[in-house]
Amino acid sequence: TRLLEHLLKLKYWTAERERNEGHWKGEIRTFRLDILDELKDSPSLKPYLLEIFDECYLSARKNASDRSQLPLDTFPAIPIGSLEQILDEDWFPSNNHE
Repeated sequence: TRLLEHLLKLKYWTAERERNEGHWKGEIRTFRLDILDELKDSPSLKPYLLEIFDECYLSARKNASDRSQLPLDTFPAIPIGSLEQILDEDWFPSNNHE
């Protein structure tokens, strides 16, 4: 949820992006490494991660809205990337609003 929240803030919280982009990207990398380490230790967790992905995304959307004070509909209801993209250390969402 925190990983997804930071990806949403990076893409949509334009008023704070310049000031916080480095911090958000650092947090994103840390969250990814933590998740990947857990998956390496327990590969059987991957199906569970897929199972809860949409639920985590919805929570992340609400958290990003609360923290940014942007309207909830600023953040798309459909995840901004696949689980593979979200966990890819080199993937960051583009800054334009597609």
